[in-house]
Amino acid sequence: MRMSLWCLIVFAACGRAPAPDPTAEPVAPRPEPVVLSRTALGRDATGVTIDAAGNRFVWVRGAGLHQVKPEGLTLTLAASSLGMIDTPDFEDVALIDANRVALIARNEGFVIGLTNGQQLGRFCYLPEDVQQADPSAWQVSRALAYDAAEDRLYVQPQTFTGFGTLTGSQMGMFDPEFPTPLEWQAFGENNFSAGGMAVSSRQRTYLGMGTRLHQYDATARRFDTWWDLFGTVRGIDGLALDRQAGTLIVLDGVAQELVELRL
Repeated sequence: MRMSLWCLIVFAACGRAPAPDPTAEPVAPRPEPVVLSRTALGRDATGVTIDAAGNRFVWVRGAGLHQVKPEGLTLTLAASSLGMIDTPDFEDVALIDANRVALIARNEGFVIGLTNGQQLGRFCYLPEDVQQADPSAWQVSRALAYDAAEDRLYVQPQTFTGFGTLTGSQMGMFDPEFPTPLEWQAFGENNFSAGGMAVSSRQRTYLGMGTRLHQYDATARRFDTWWDLFGTVRGIDGLALDRQAGTLIVLDGVAQELVELRL
């Protein structure tokens, strides 16, 4: 009887898949990518995004969305035009289409109209079960991305108790039209907090933390590979894919420049 119970415990433990851990390093790092260009910003940018035509934009803290042009930054959407009584400190930005942009702050994100700054929607990345278990819990995400092929917004928040104790690190996926997550995936390392994210496909999502770039497969729920960008960037604070050029754009938040890479 004891042996049977022990076997049941062992089988149950073996059958439970561990949460993916980006620090486990299951494979060797990839070769350092090729740097194609560097663009100095000279502003306090917190996120980068690219439209379908390949135009690059950054969100400047407290100022708004700016297009990156050879002659400098051009204001596209002023933060003051959003019509919010207390404008949040937005951490990242992602263009959805020619008319909409998504922004994230503490606990929630916003879908904003590009022409007039009107709020078109909100999405809360604090799951209902977390709220029920701890009504004072809160989340912060520094990374936001949009997958146009599947019409999905991705966020990568950390969860804290009301006392500020870190309890988890997750990835959430949303339909831009709805406030609640479609899918929620827990990571195995609570301290993981991506500074930037870009989605090539569900099977290939890039997450950058510090100077390390990770590739995540959301279908298999595993980290496939990683690149060490030490010496190339000083700190990843934003990621975006330039699909026309086939390159990855990194916002180096320390140097305040955009670095174009070919992986």
